[in-house]
Amino acid sequence: MLAEQQFTTSEICVLMPLLEAYPYYCPYEVLLASFTSGRVTDTTIARCRKRLQEAQEAGVWDQEMRPVRNVLSRTRLKTRTFGIEISSILETGYILMYMPERKQADG
Repeated sequence: MLAEQQFTTSEICVLMPLLEAYPYYCPYEVLLASFTSGRVTDTTIARCRKRLQEAQEAGVWDQEMRPVRNVLSRTRLKTRTFGIEISSILETGYILMYMPERKQADG
């Protein structure tokens, strides 16, 4: 075994949709749906998409996504052990990216 990490339930809830979307990005509403309900269905995604649109209109989008971003931050530290970076795509979502070994040693 080369590396091991233990993820909390919240961390798994944001990591699984990212892994399932790989090599593509995972939209914000999918991450929020998984984080808030633990299940990603068309209904929960639609509900979260509406929730984020309303938050954007009210100017509180950052507050709405803050809990997800906090968990993603902790998850990001753990995935780096495996050479995987969680990168933000502005106004779109998040994506998993492979980090070359040289960068892993620097991080």
